[in-house]
Amino acid sequence: MHDVIKGCIETLDQAEKFLNSVSDEAYIKIVKPFFISSSGEHMRHIMDHFQELKKSWQSGIIDFNNRRRGSRIEQSRKLALVQIEEIKQWLSKLDENELNQPLSIKTEVAISETLIVEVTSTLARELVFASSHAVHHYSSIATAIQMQEVILDKNFGIAPATATYLRSGDESCVRSPG
Repeated sequence: MHDVIKGCIETLDQAEKFLNSVSDEAYIKIVKPFFISSSGEHMRHIMDHFQELKKSWQSGIIDFNNRRRGSRIEQSRKLALVQIEEIKQWLSKLDENELNQPLSIKTEVAISETLIVEVTSTLARELVFASSHAVHHYSSIATAIQMQEVILDKNFGIAPATATYLRSGDESCVRSPG
């Protein structure tokens, strides 16, 4: 299995572990005034990126502006778990030639006005992005959930390079437990 796929599956495994460790109430709660989105809304956003890649990669055009805001995944951990499993199954079937397939990526790049750009990439690069993007959101989810006094796995929301650094034994950058 290609390393990009291994990394994506590990990232999705973290989401599964998270989803199996929190209550429905914690999943949908918005911790105001610190957050404007629930963990479920973050999870839907993460899945949107993987789903768009899964759905559209064969067409050669990925439109990351395709979002499913307000979908049931935001309210249902069970639906999120089903989607994660579907994505993992798709990932496990990809081969190196498919990972190197060129893609055209459409995405918005500005806040003050609607500016949509189209750039060239590959499926492998966009999977790396989706995985990194997920970890970024896991960090926000971890903070919101910990504010609800829920204890999570200490590695949830830690970037791979940070994990490597922490394994090096340098204790100057250690995350507090829980």
